[in-house]
Amino acid sequence: MTIPMSHTTGGYRWLNPLLVAYHNGTLRERPFAGREINVRDAKGRNALYWAIWHDNRENIDFLLDEGICLNVENQKHALFHAIECGSAHAVDLLTLRGLYPDHIRDGCGHTPLMMAAAKGKLAICRLLLERGADPFLTDIHFETAADLALKNGYPIVSVEISRWMDLRSYAGNEEGL
Repeated sequence: MTIPMSHTTGGYRWLNPLLVAYHNGTLRERPFAGREINVRDAKGRNALYWAIWHDNRENIDFLLDEGICLNVENQKHALFHAIECGSAHAVDLLTLRGLYPDHIRDGCGHTPLMMAAAKGKLAICRLLLERGADPFLTDIHFETAADLALKNGYPIVSVEISRWMDLRSYAGNEEGL
């Protein structure tokens, strides 16, 4: 179902989760029982898109509780959108709920860790690594997250990811002894 963003007649605007999230209102306080939670605007964005964009942890949590579609925009996963927006809150909530970061890739084969590294998002890289993201995975050009960080001018991010790679290699060698 597509809802125009300008539709505000008769108070309907505040009964639409998409519009409440767009205007950064609080979703838990609204009567959404029986309403379609996955409505989209004309550009294909749902309420989770806007909750992440506003970095509204309460709304993100509510929408995830309600089972909203994680495809927040035309072929864009919520985790990639959270990284683009720099929302560590959203990355935290999505991964805490069991969303494994290595199971999602974009058209170039980038994992969420690769995207965060390429954008220089050090805190998000650390969070993803703590949640089990594999720093050894490569994209379609055989580049790792550390390679992408360095290539895009983020040497500190590259060093941090390389440190995680060294720790994992060392831990793997210790187990093999």
